[in-house]
Amino acid sequence: MKVILTWAALVFGPAASLAGLPTEDGWYRWTVDRLPEAATGCCYANDHITDCQLDRRGRGISYIHDQDADHGQRVLLHAHLQQGRLTELLAVGDQCPVAAGSLPVRDLGQLAADDSADWLASQLQSGARINGDIHAALASHAGARAGAILTQALAPEQSLKDRKSALFWLGQSRPQASQRQLLAALRDDSAKFREHASFVISQTELPVAFDALVEQGRSDPAAKVRSQAWFWLAQQGDARAEAAL
Repeated sequence: MKVILTWAALVFGPAASLAGLPTEDGWYRWTVDRLPEAATGCCYANDHITDCQLDRRGRGISYIHDQDADHGQRVLLHAHLQQGRLTELLAVGDQCPVAAGSLPVRDLGQLAADDSADWLASQLQSGARINGDIHAALASHAGARAGAILTQALAPEQSLKDRKSALFWLGQSRPQASQRQLLAALRDDSAKFREHASFVISQTELPVAFDALVEQGRSDPAAKVRSQAWFWLAQQGDARAEAAL
């Protein structure tokens, strides 16, 4: 299964002061260990990998979850701070070329994935449009901390947009570890969240996904949610789907 999403420029809140991570204005880069099963980004032009240009917007970054795509064993992050605020973030596989041009970039080397995850989490702002991009970066981080941060974003008090984003990236990067959360999302109080959950779980290869979608298609109180559950069930190509429908 291949998933391709565009990575947008990020505008975060005030930079957190965590050990080894940026606090002053300018460009920084560092690497963290990548979660082996997670997607990483690369810059593409006409379906071919090309240099990511730090000094140019619209870098054409795509996330590709594909067994044939080898973007490296680590995540390479580039972050720009201006007036104490994080204004741009680029996260790609460490085998993806990044061109800084004339921009000075301070290299922080290899950092602990948990420290990097905490720093990214400190930039989250309730309902902000960039939270989804932070979630995407967290998804590729190795270790339990990034997964825990994404799980926390599922809380009912978070905005629907944030909850949907976090659920998507948990499903993409940690479906087995997040199975309980994915199944719970199908029974959430919010019909819009349940509808999104049917899509998310359909994109996993969890053995429980088929039965979970059948149950939602038959018993969800919202007609639109039931319809979407059947739709995503049919898209799975499972031989059992016709009988269930």
